[in-house]
Amino acid sequence: MHLIFGLALDEEKLLRPRPLEGGVWRVGPAGLLHLLESMLGHTGHREDTDHLRIGRMNRAAAALLQDGGPEWFFRRSFEADPLGTAADLLRRRDELLLAGWDFQPKPQAPLRLQQLAALQERYLREAPPPGIAERWTALLNALQEQTPPFERVEVVEPPELLPPHLQRVLKRLGAQPRPAP
Repeated sequence: MHLIFGLALDEEKLLRPRPLEGGVWRVGPAGLLHLLESMLGHTGHREDTDHLRIGRMNRAAAALLQDGGPEWFFRRSFEADPLGTAADLLRRRDELLLAGWDFQPKPQAPLRLQQLAALQERYLREAPPPGIAERWTALLNALQEQTPPFERVEVVEPPELLPPHLQRVLKRLGAQPRPAP
């Protein structure tokens, strides 16, 4: 099997309904996520969990604010717009997770990172459904033990310009930059 990855290749399916060549997968980030999940046995995730995850982040942030303690960096925003702030906090948390942070701040870490780590700990108490960040993290872990049967993996864009989690996944797959046409 041959895999060609490009950031915009998920949209290509809408423009070209023709069948692809046999044995060649052309995928973008969403297509790669679904393909690897099916190959590695990580299927069954719902796609519509954002509202549940935002609700859980909302409850986690509210609990931290109610407990008192430090002056939380998100307090005023949360008081003005709890759900909007919860969505923003969840987006930041997902970005940090995808970048590879383990939410274990060093003692000299900035206060905001320490507070995001505390928020993460509180958020995980409710066992939220997996979002995209958790799904990519699970795949990265699975790829340490299993490798899909790709003979060749090519990347359309320069790999160093891809988000960190995609760089790590593609590196584990043995990806090579695609030659210019």
